Amino acid sequence: MELIEYIRLRNKMTQSEWAESDEEAALITEESFAKRISLSLIWVTSGGSFTAYLDDDDLFFGHSIVVNGSPKKGLLSADIEG
Repeated sequence: MELIEYIRLRNKMTQSEWAESDEEAALITEESFAKRISLSLIWVTSGGSFTAYLDDDDLFFGHSIVVNGSPKKGLLSADIEG
C-alpha cells in the first residue's frame, strides 16, 4: 500500500474533521492531499523499523503526520502529532 494512501486510511482525524468548513473539506481531494504533504524526516533503526515524519502544509494546523512501520510488518500506524 502506498504511504499516502495508508495515511489517509489510518488517521483517526480525517481532513474533513480538521477543515474549517464543509466547503474547505470538499476541496481536499486525494490528489491535493498527496501534493500538499512532504517527507521531512525518516528515522530508521538498525533492525529496519522506521518512523517517517511528514509536513502537513497546514492541513492539520501545522501538526506533523507520523508513520511507523518495518520491512517485515509493513506500515503499522499513522497519527497526527505536535
